[in-house]
Amino acid sequence: MMIIEQAIYGEKQGVTSGHDLLAASEEKNELFERVSGYTDLADRPEGGVLQAPVVRGFFVQDHFLLIKTFPDSQTLRSGRVFAHALFIKKEDLPKVKDITDLFKFHLTAIDKEAAMASIEYTPIDIKAPSSLLAPQEMAAVNALLADERVVWLSEEGYWEWLNRIWPRIPFETKMKLRIGAAFNPQRLNAEMVNIVFVPGDSKSLWARHFIEVIDSTAVDSSPSPLAYWLVGNKTQASEFQQLIDDFSPKVNSLSVLKRLQDYGKVYNTLDQAPKPGPMLAFANFISQVSPNSNSGMKGKEKLFLAILDATTQATVQQITALIYQTWKGFPNAIPRISNVLNDWLTRNLLSKGHAKESGSILIKALQSDQPNWWKETVFGFIKERLAHQKPGDANTIWIWMIDQPELISKHGLWLPDTAENDLVKALPKLEKSVAELVLKMAIERKWLLLHAKTVTHVYSPVQSIESQLAIDIDNDHLSGLKTLSEAIKDSQFVEIASGKDETRLHQIAGEMIANNAQLLKHVDITKPGGQICWELSVKQGGKLWAGVKAPEELLFKVMDHLLTGKDFKESLLVSISNSEINDLTRYSKRSQIWEVLPKNVKPNFLSSTSKSVLTMYLLGSIPVKEIEKPISDTIISDSFQTQFLHEKKADIESVLKLCEGFSGLKDEFLSGYIHYFGSTISESQAFRLGTIVKQRGHRKTARCIYDKSKYNHSFTAAYQACSNLVELSLFERLFSTTSNFQKHTTSAAMQIKKSNESSSPIVVILTAIKEEYQAVREHLTKIVDADMDSTTYEGGVFEYQGKTIANVIIRECGARNTTASQEAERAIKNFNPDLILFVGIAGSRKPNDFRIGDVIFPDKVYYYEGGKASEKSFKARPDAVSPSFDLIEKAKKERNKDDWNSLIKGEYDSTPNADIGIIASGEQLIDHYDSEVGKIITDHYNDSSVVEMEGYGFLKAVQRQGKGAQNTLYGIVRGISDILEREELDQTHLAGDRRPENAKQFASDSAAAFAFWLILKAL
Repeated sequence: MMIIEQAIYGEKQGVTSGHDLLAASEEKNELFERVSGYTDLADRPEGGVLQAPVVRGFFVQDHFLLIKTFPDSQTLRSGRVFAHALFIKKEDLPKVKDITDLFKFHLTAIDKEAAMASIEYTPIDIKAPSSLLAPQEMAAVNALLADERVVWLSEEGYWEWLNRIWPRIPFETKMKLRIGAAFNPQRLNAEMVNIVFVPGDSKSLWARHFIEVIDSTAVDSSPSPLAYWLVGNKTQASEFQQLIDDFSPKVNSLSVLKRLQDYGKVYNTLDQAPKPGPMLAFANFISQVSPNSNSGMKGKEKLFLAILDATTQATVQQITALIYQTWKGFPNAIPRISNVLNDWLTRNLLSKGHAKESGSILIKALQSDQPNWWKETVFGFIKERLAHQKPGDANTIWIWMIDQPELISKHGLWLPDTAENDLVKALPKLEKSVAELVLKMAIERKWLLLHAKTVTHVYSPVQSIESQLAIDIDNDHLSGLKTLSEAIKDSQFVEIASGKDETRLHQIAGEMIANNAQLLKHVDITKPGGQICWELSVKQGGKLWAGVKAPEELLFKVMDHLLTGKDFKESLLVSISNSEINDLTRYSKRSQIWEVLPKNVKPNFLSSTSKSVLTMYLLGSIPVKEIEKPISDTIISDSFQTQFLHEKKADIESVLKLCEGFSGLKDEFLSGYIHYFGSTISESQAFRLGTIVKQRGHRKTARCIYDKSKYNHSFTAAYQACSNLVELSLFERLFSTTSNFQKHTTSAAMQIKKSNESSSPIVVILTAIKEEYQAVREHLTKIVDADMDSTTYEGGVFEYQGKTIANVIIRECGARNTTASQEAERAIKNFNPDLILFVGIAGSRKPNDFRIGDVIFPDKVYYYEGGKASEKSFKARPDAVSPSFDLIEKAKKERNKDDWNSLIKGEYDSTPNADIGIIASGEQLIDHYDSEVGKIITDHYNDSSVVEMEGYGFLKAVQRQGKGAQNTLYGIVRGISDILEREELDQTHLAGDRRPENAKQFASDSAAAFAFWLILKAL
């Protein structure tokens, strides 16, 4: 006996607000309320109104619900239903043999006041079917076994057929089962086992969804033994029932039944000696569904004996397949199958007939990570046999290793130490890849004889030396390596020796270099061995830089090595610092090297380098700010300046430049120089000298200038500039030459002004960040610094094809609209330029318009942050500015030309394009298309293609200048360095990554190139 709970569901006016629980046999059981939704008819007929009661069944949580649903016309809305549900517990469902027997507990009509009580039910046994299967029933069973789904047309005959198969449907299948009425093909859950019936007039509806409906017109077909078994026809299912009886499988799903039927074909033909493969697959399946060795013994033993018999004559592939068999559930199987396998290995594994393919057996054993009866049997045989090798075994082993190189790598797991002599005798010709593995094996096993037989035949010189050193470890034994060196080119041997930590190699290489200086170029001086070889060659009579074509390049390589923090032989470094090659002026990492040079060599390198750097500064090829402190400190040192002033005793221009660039020249040194200077100077030089002395407060030098000006009037302007530092006596004041000073000073000032005058146009370019500034600066020559209005600018000349186009003033001012505005106003006030540009990078909102590296010249710039922000929304107040009309027109004309690309300084994978467009500008850095600010731009300024942070402030400031800028052309040039992130972007528009590693540099170079092209065409 079992207990079945029940409940009714529907709509009751004044009680429920819709379809809900009306009454249940257990009032406090929350399950009844939770399943309310399942009792409503979500799967409705066409038109949405149920015409007659229907029964449905399926699992919900731990209960099988058998629900009878009635159409309910006494509700506020048509299509409402009343449902009566029976709740069969999961553990009780297997007891129910006749599912239709439960229909007697369903209400026969709608009764919303019906009392619900627990039902005590004693399941009944069903009788074996007495009639043959009708074609419709036969087709339904075959459909169920084919795809675990049956759609039966009309209810007629459905429940009788379902009752036939119900007792033998596996329980786990029943847990996924849906039975009874169905109306909507789209509601047929593919994850369930659907055995349903549909209205008689709905066949075409289901056909439109490609679902076959089984009706009385089904064609007669012969069911399989499993189909007969499923409907309880024992006579026709005897063959399948025999499988069940012989193997006692645990059947939990229809798929297990179908696989059992398929494998059963092998079982029923065992007397015909089937191939081992299908039998092994069947045995593996039986291990899964019948793992208990005390059940199904009849079938297991019959199958196992057939496998044993087939194994004796199995192929290599079939023997290998045995590794997958666990024999779980097969009593005493492993000892018996192991004996048969061992016999097969004895007869076949090392025989000539199987030599080519039998190595795969050993490979399979080696690849298995877990302990396994098959693996243990194979390894046990191999170790025993190879420990007592027979003639010819070595030939087979070589065949294995050549065909399966992995065996060489895993030699320690199967090849005994005693195998070397036989392997050497049988050594065949080896491919290089196989020989490398053999050499590795010889090294690991310390098989010197095998190593010697293979190394020189297949390896390069470096590999031969490395392998020989690994074997030949006696430091007093030089003859072996000496002999090897004679078989290798001297240049190759020296190069290899310099990279090794091996004294014997260094001795041989040092002697070679001393006899042939050209070999030094093959030495790797970054390695300790290379340094030793170099030094040993000098000790054996060679010269330090002999044979080196580019000694400076080699010197710089030594410096690079020191910067890595690695050691360099100190005695060799001392020799280098004392040699004629010790100037580091051209060394690219010069500013870093001074921190790592040892104290005993640093002064020599500093002295030579400082002389060259100062010469470059005096020639104007390097600014002071690019001279690092150690060099500057050396230049202003007493010893250096004493020597410099002596060498330049008649060259005051060089001394003035030194003083202008370096503030450390002492007063007494400069005064002494002026005292002994015996020539005249120009008015410009005099003015500069006086200015320097005044700024430095050099009273001794000022006095010296005053004294010299009494008889050398070219120093008068110098004294005028620093006269406040000279304390004159009463006599000196009465007879001073003030008027002369004034005259010379005025002339000097006029000369300086005249030298700065130029007919070339003036251009100002502002940038925001370092990369932009550097890209602009690359286009200028004759670069100088200038201070105006407490602001530092840098200026230079833009030349094209040997012609000066413009004087260009540049400044890096920071990434904000407010900063750009201030800098634009200051630049126009100070320089009144003919053209002013803001050049830099930006982000593309529309990769169809602008990709990485492309250039935009905007004809309009929005300020997207203008507006009113409330608590829930933002109301934009658009404000836009534009560049000067003439410059826009010029940009439109030039945008389609490729000539401007020739001005790009860097090397890039793609060629950028230039175009006119609209920019959105604001203070926020926008990284994502769907960010909060990004949405504002999309909503209000979506015609913009690009976003940036300085353009609006720059243009607004220029326009505020009014008359001061009326003749000034102005505009913005932006290179695209970024594509705003957006999930749906077509990757083909990105031209590679969204933000390539060199994107900023690429975009900055492109923008600078187009900007200077506009300057070229506009001025």
